[in-house]
Amino acid sequence: SEGEHRRITRSGGRVAPMHVPGHGFVGPARVWDRSQRFGLATSRAFGDTTHSVANGGQVIAEPDVTVHRLTKHDRYVILGTDGVWDQLSSHEAVTMAAKHGADLKAASAAIAREAKRRWELSGPIRDDITAVVMRIEPSVPTGA
Repeated sequence: SEGEHRRITRSGGRVAPMHVPGHGFVGPARVWDRSQRFGLATSRAFGDTTHSVANGGQVIAEPDVTVHRLTKHDRYVILGTDGVWDQLSSHEAVTMAAKHGADLKAASAAIAREAKRRWELSGPIRDDITAVVMRIEPSVPTGA
């Protein structure tokens, strides 16, 4: 996000996609370590000591939390690594999950396959890809 980019650059960090000779800049923006040899495609992580603030990096372990109040229309919770979300929007992932109905394993696999396909179209690198789909059952008010 723009806010994360600003946080990192203000503290002396560099955010840029990976440069691959013969291909130019490819993939998502990365936070680069002091050596400029290793880039991490996320700005917040647990346990990544190479890019951590303790080692002069700008990757922090403080989570970015968003609260979403469930509505009667919400049907899925989809967890995915950045390799999924760099390629698919939330809307696309939910649409794919809905096509598989109650088969959550197939929904998870379809999301991962589509993210992989898009990575392959975007260049010579691919990030890790994991997707888990959970179905939310509508709640029934007490006494109904």
